Amino acid sequence: MKRFLYGLFLFVLIAGLILPASPVQASSITADGEAKQKAEALLQKMSAEEKVGQLFLVSFKGTDVSSASQIYDLIVNKHVGGVVLDSANDNFIGPDNTLESAQNLVSELQSAALTENSSIDLGGSTRTNHIPLFVGISQEGDSNPYDQIINGM
Repeated sequence: MKRFLYGLFLFVLIAGLILPASPVQASSITADGEAKQKAEALLQKMSAEEKVGQLFLVSFKGTDVSSASQIYDLIVNKHVGGVVLDSANDNFIGPDNTLESAQNLVSELQSAALTENSSIDLGGSTRTNHIPLFVGISQEGDSNPYDQIINGM
Protein backbone atom coordinates (compact mmCIF):
# COMPACT_ATOMS: atom_id res chain seq x y z
CA MET A 1 0.00 0.00 0.00
CA LYS A 2 2.84 2.39 0.84
CA ARG A 3 4.53 1.62 -2.48
CA PHE A 4 1.31 2.42 -4.32
CA LEU A 5 0.88 5.76 -2.51
CA TYR A 6 4.55 6.60 -3.04
CA GLY A 7 4.24 5.80 -6.76
CA LEU A 8 1.06 7.84 -7.05
CA PHE A 9 2.74 10.78 -5.33
CA LEU A 10 5.71 10.59 -7.72
CA PHE A 11 3.40 10.38 -10.73
CA VAL A 12 1.43 13.47 -9.67
CA LEU A 13 4.65 15.37 -8.94
CA ILE A 14 6.21 14.52 -12.29
CA ALA A 15 2.97 15.21 -14.18
CA GLY A 16 2.73 18.60 -12.49
CA LEU A 17 6.23 19.48 -13.60
CA ILE A 18 5.81 18.26 -17.19
CA LEU A 19 2.29 19.40 -18.07
CA PRO A 20 1.80 23.10 -18.72
CA ALA A 21 -0.23 25.08 -16.22
CA SER A 22 -3.68 26.11 -17.38
CA PRO A 23 -4.14 29.84 -17.97
CA VAL A 24 -6.01 31.83 -15.34
CA GLN A 25 -9.24 33.39 -16.54
CA ALA A 26 -9.73 37.14 -16.18
CA SER A 27 -12.98 36.70 -14.20
CA SER A 28 -11.20 34.85 -11.40
CA ILE A 29 -8.62 37.64 -11.13
CA THR A 30 -11.42 40.19 -10.74
CA ALA A 31 -13.15 38.06 -8.11
CA ASP A 32 -9.88 37.65 -6.20
CA GLY A 33 -9.32 41.40 -6.35
CA GLU A 34 -12.79 42.06 -4.95
CA ALA A 35 -12.26 39.54 -2.17
CA LYS A 36 -8.93 41.14 -1.32
CA GLN A 37 -10.55 44.59 -1.16
CA LYS A 38 -13.31 43.31 1.12
CA ALA A 39 -10.76 41.61 3.38
CA GLU A 40 -8.66 44.77 3.58
CA ALA A 41 -11.75 46.88 4.38
CA LEU A 42 -12.71 44.48 7.17
CA LEU A 43 -9.15 44.51 8.49
CA GLN A 44 -9.22 48.32 8.64
CA LYS A 45 -12.39 48.17 10.79
CA MET A 46 -10.88 45.74 13.29
CA SER A 47 -9.34 46.92 16.53
CA ALA A 48 -5.81 45.87 17.49
CA GLU A 49 -7.29 43.45 20.06
CA GLU A 50 -9.44 41.81 17.39
CA LYS A 51 -6.49 41.47 15.01
CA VAL A 52 -4.38 39.81 17.71
CA GLY A 53 -7.26 37.54 18.72
CA GLN A 54 -7.56 36.27 15.15
CA LEU A 55 -4.05 34.82 15.45
CA PHE A 56 -5.05 32.36 18.17
CA LEU A 57 -6.40 28.82 17.88
CA VAL A 58 -7.46 27.56 21.28
CA SER A 59 -8.62 24.26 22.72
CA PHE A 60 -11.23 23.79 25.42
CA LYS A 61 -12.72 21.07 27.62
CA GLY A 62 -16.13 19.56 26.97
CA THR A 63 -18.96 20.63 24.70
CA ASP A 64 -20.46 23.51 26.68
CA VAL A 65 -20.68 26.66 24.55
CA SER A 66 -23.19 28.50 26.75
CA SER A 67 -22.63 32.16 27.62
CA ALA A 68 -21.23 31.04 31.00
CA SER A 69 -18.51 28.85 29.44
CA GLN A 70 -14.86 29.73 29.12
CA ILE A 71 -14.79 29.11 25.35
CA TYR A 72 -17.71 31.49 24.82
CA ASP A 73 -15.79 34.16 26.74
CA LEU A 74 -12.71 33.59 24.59
CA ILE A 75 -14.70 33.84 21.37
CA VAL A 76 -16.87 36.82 22.31
CA ASN A 77 -14.54 38.89 24.49
CA LYS A 78 -11.04 37.88 23.35
CA HIS A 79 -11.93 37.49 19.65
CA VAL A 80 -10.03 34.22 19.12
CA GLY A 81 -9.74 33.20 15.49
CA GLY A 82 -10.39 29.51 15.89
CA VAL A 83 -10.65 26.40 17.99
CA VAL A 84 -8.99 22.99 17.90
CA LEU A 85 -11.25 20.06 18.72
CA ASP A 86 -9.70 17.07 20.45
CA SER A 87 -11.13 13.84 21.82
CA ALA A 88 -8.74 14.12 24.81
CA ASN A 89 -10.66 17.28 25.79
CA ASP A 90 -14.01 15.46 25.52
CA ASN A 91 -15.06 17.56 22.53
CA PHE A 92 -16.47 14.44 20.85
CA ILE A 93 -19.19 12.29 22.27
CA GLY A 94 -19.01 8.82 20.85
CA PRO A 95 -19.07 6.36 19.44
CA ASP A 96 -22.78 6.89 18.69
CA ASN A 97 -23.90 10.10 16.94
CA THR A 98 -20.37 11.46 16.68
CA LEU A 99 -21.07 13.23 13.41
CA GLU A 100 -24.22 14.92 14.68
CA SER A 101 -22.68 15.99 17.99
CA ALA A 102 -19.57 17.37 16.24
CA GLN A 103 -21.77 19.26 13.78
CA ASN A 104 -23.85 20.71 16.62
CA LEU A 105 -20.73 21.74 18.52
CA VAL A 106 -19.23 23.51 15.49
CA SER A 107 -22.58 25.19 14.81
CA GLU A 108 -22.78 26.48 18.40
CA LEU A 109 -19.20 27.75 18.21
CA GLN A 110 -19.91 29.56 14.94
CA SER A 111 -23.07 31.07 16.45
CA ALA A 112 -20.97 32.45 19.31
CA ALA A 113 -18.58 33.96 16.75
CA LEU A 114 -21.52 35.50 14.90
CA THR A 115 -22.77 36.98 18.18
CA GLU A 116 -19.31 38.40 18.84
CA ASN A 117 -19.02 39.95 15.40
CA SER A 118 -22.50 41.44 15.33
CA SER A 119 -22.21 43.06 18.75
CA ILE A 120 -19.25 45.33 17.98
CA ASP A 121 -20.05 49.01 17.57
CA LEU A 122 -17.95 50.86 15.04
CA GLY A 123 -18.72 54.49 15.83
CA GLY A 124 -22.46 54.37 15.37
CA SER A 125 -22.62 51.43 12.98
CA THR A 126 -22.60 47.74 13.76
CA ARG A 127 -20.28 45.39 11.90
CA THR A 128 -22.20 43.46 9.28
CA ASN A 129 -19.30 41.26 8.22
CA HIS A 130 -18.89 37.90 9.87
CA ILE A 131 -15.51 36.26 10.40
CA PRO A 132 -16.18 32.56 10.93
CA LEU A 133 -14.08 30.59 13.35
CA PHE A 134 -11.36 28.38 11.97
CA VAL A 135 -12.09 24.91 13.34
CA GLY A 136 -9.18 22.49 13.44
CA ILE A 137 -8.77 18.87 14.41
CA SER A 138 -5.80 16.55 14.67
CA GLN A 139 -6.77 13.67 12.41
CA GLU A 140 -3.83 11.34 11.92
CA GLY A 141 -5.88 8.44 10.56
CA ASP A 142 -5.01 4.74 10.86
CA SER A 143 -7.97 4.13 13.22
CA ASN A 144 -7.73 3.71 16.98
CA PRO A 145 -5.81 5.17 18.85
CA TYR A 146 -4.89 7.75 16.20
CA ASP A 147 -8.42 8.79 15.19
CA GLN A 148 -9.80 11.84 16.97
CA ILE A 149 -13.29 10.96 15.85
CA ILE A 150 -14.36 7.41 16.50
CA ASN A 151 -16.77 7.11 13.57
CA GLY A 152 -18.79 8.97 10.99
CA MET A 153 -16.49 11.76 9.91
